[in-house]
Amino acid sequence: MDNDFPHFTDAEYAERERRVREVMSESGVDVLVLYGNASGHNEIRYLTNHAVSLEATLIFPLEGEPTLIVHFQNHQKTASRLSRVSDVRWDGDDVGEAAARCLRERGLEGARVG
Repeated sequence: MDNDFPHFTDAEYAERERRVREVMSESGVDVLVLYGNASGHNEIRYLTNHAVSLEATLIFPLEGEPTLIVHFQNHQKTASRLSRVSDVRWDGDDVGEAAARCLRERGLEGARVG
């Protein structure tokens, strides 16, 4: 994450992730698929520091690193700089299909999704 941009501390983000994963575990959820757009993206920003400008999807597994999928290829570089997620990608114009591909790639296609 680029330190020239405002953000919370790494400890704060780690605590946020811990609390979310605790609720996921209690609920029997293996992975969260969070969708955001220009008018509704607080869940994604809460976990990543990325303010969605059009569309984005966050794949947030119970175990392992999350993946942030941005809608426009030219948004990937800035999203990578602003987000604390290391796996930021553009994977085509359809963020839903990109999310499905990511779940399959990670072996989560049969997982319980929240």
